[in-house]
Amino acid sequence: MVSPELLDYIRQHKAAGTSDGEISSSLITAGWPKPDVDAAMQQLAVTVMPPPAPPMAAATLAQPQAAHMGASPAPAATQPAGTPAKYQLPGTKQLLTEAWAMWHEHYRMIVLFTVLQVALTVITGLVAPEALKGSVVRSAAFSPAGVVLYVVQWIMSSLFYIAILRAFHGKSRGESLGVSLYSSLKYILPFVLVGILQAFVAFGSLVLVIGPMLAAVWFIFVPNIIVNEGIHGMNAIVRGRELTRDRWWVITGYGLLLTVIAWILAIPFIIVIGIAYALSGGNTVVQQAFGTLMVGLLGYYAIGWQVSLYNHLRIARGPIEPFPKPGQMKWYWILAALGLLLPIIFIITVGATLFAFYLHSGKS
Repeated sequence: MVSPELLDYIRQHKAAGTSDGEISSSLITAGWPKPDVDAAMQQLAVTVMPPPAPPMAAATLAQPQAAHMGASPAPAATQPAGTPAKYQLPGTKQLLTEAWAMWHEHYRMIVLFTVLQVALTVITGLVAPEALKGSVVRSAAFSPAGVVLYVVQWIMSSLFYIAILRAFHGKSRGESLGVSLYSSLKYILPFVLVGILQAFVAFGSLVLVIGPMLAAVWFIFVPNIIVNEGIHGMNAIVRGRELTRDRWWVITGYGLLLTVIAWILAIPFIIVIGIAYALSGGNTVVQQAFGTLMVGLLGYYAIGWQVSLYNHLRIARGPIEPFPKPGQMKWYWILAALGLLLPIIFIITVGATLFAFYLHSGKS
């Protein structure tokens, strides 16, 4: 069976424009057996060219299992194709290059989704401007149409996000746009459920003081795990924790750097938004439309960056088996239970305080 990490590596570098020979050479130089490389290339319908002499710089792909190298085999079949100690995560430039390759490969879908989101924003602004405020409660207070349009916006944005995520992971190859969107529908409910669990775990981690900051890193790759690995619910959160284990600072650094780069890229959009807003006489719909355009084009590029880093982390961490580990799940469910109890305790405490204040003021 061909290693999934090997297939992911080939897909990723093929999408970045690396030649077949360079990919083959880098893998063989890194220690992968040539039959395994050939089998992976053939499985992806790629013709293997004679590898050139110099290996490519990105040949930091983790070494294969010790059994392939002539050493004693790993104690179990769970030994990953690479280990964190041997695999170096790529630099920011490579991640951005790979993200751009994904964005460019699927730019038609990205542009279409962005245009549709802008059109929906304009329609919402004209029919129910209060819905642009981003609050279902506020929308309901003004008009039922606001609620409907707000919900439609949320569903369409989620659907487009999932469709792009599937495309970046190669899950929609050969599918028409309609089939891709239909296939993305089945992920809506798992995404909602895992979002609720993430909220509970984040609340529960407040007892750790810096817990929410740690949990935020665990959650970064959960959407990728759901789409690419088919793991749902609390298992996806645990898998996210294992994937980022011992790399919290590294991933946080990547995230901060990406934020800075995103702000730099957003400067031209912000200038255009300001000009358009001024020329339109302070029209909020125009401002929101241009804002949606910016978020769409840059947001989908950020998804490519996230997918690229996720793929590299998978190679570095390798398969995690057995998954979840015995006894591992209970701690996450304890955090989720605490996250459910804390708001309830807070509401009861505030309610009791207000009631006591009311009784005291009544006696006065």
